[in-house]
Amino acid sequence: MRSEFQLPKLKLLDAERKVLATIELDAELTAPEVAKRCRLKTSHVQRIIQGFKEDGLFAGRTAVVDTDRIGLFEYGLGIVFGDVPSEGREAFFRFAEKNPAISWVAEVGGGFDLCLNILASQPQKVELVLGEIERRFPGLIQEKSICIRTRRYRFWRGYLNGRTSRQPRFTIGLGNEVLPLPSEDRRVLLALSDSRFESHRELAQSLSMPIATFLRRVRSLKERGILLGFGYRMNVETLGVEQYRLLLFTKGPGTEQEKKLLRFVADCPWMKVMCSCLGPWSFEFEFEALSQREARDIVADVRQTLSGNISKALLLPILAHRKFINFPPV
Repeated sequence: MRSEFQLPKLKLLDAERKVLATIELDAELTAPEVAKRCRLKTSHVQRIIQGFKEDGLFAGRTAVVDTDRIGLFEYGLGIVFGDVPSEGREAFFRFAEKNPAISWVAEVGGGFDLCLNILASQPQKVELVLGEIERRFPGLIQEKSICIRTRRYRFWRGYLNGRTSRQPRFTIGLGNEVLPLPSEDRRVLLALSDSRFESHRELAQSLSMPIATFLRRVRSLKERGILLGFGYRMNVETLGVEQYRLLLFTKGPGTEQEKKLLRFVADCPWMKVMCSCLGPWSFEFEFEALSQREARDIVADVRQTLSGNISKALLLPILAHRKFINFPPV
């Protein structure tokens, strides 16, 4: 790492920064609990959170689901568009929005035009999705690359409070046994994953489910390690930061590389997600930065961490998110 980290200038007041750093990946905290941790008045915390919603920083609250535990594995795709008019691309985005297996879509810069995630129980299901895209939109895909993410680590945004030496808040893909998911539990996860700011009582009512039954199923999903927690879907561009993905192509065995990279990510406040992958690239990162210059500096730090063992590092600026849901209805 370069010099000691200093808190960046964001479009946030100090109290707002403290609250956001406390709740971004712990959306179940009550206002009094947040107030106690931040040493603020409860009414002040309530106004801050309401402001996050009204200003568009918070797009909604979502469940964090360990999809591996229920036999759904995450495939990441990078796509280069063919010579297709904008109308054809917009038609594809409408298709992706409705396709239940596609959980995330974003327009990107760098070596790809588009990145998307597919959740599937087996590779053949991914082939079916790609086959349907090719039939519906001939010529849309000029090139594609695909990986399967074997482990995913989600970290707090350290740049909000200068926190380093962070431990992952959530980890998905630890090789635990696959668990059955009853249809009623699936309905609960769908409601929790696609909510705005509804309370558990409101979500239970939307499912025509008694609140006691709803809460019992939420508790059971947590105890079984399927429901890991709750976070906020955030439009971080309102803070004045930019979003990036980094695909790292490495040489040699990956176990020691993963350990080194995890230590790096823990100490880099801008890093928020690290994935270990099987495919053309070995590791994938999600991070944020104030500018492309600072993003390139972070990539240089990653290269230094695995000096001599990186064959290529592909930086992808996120230009526009088109779809995101943690638990699609597949």
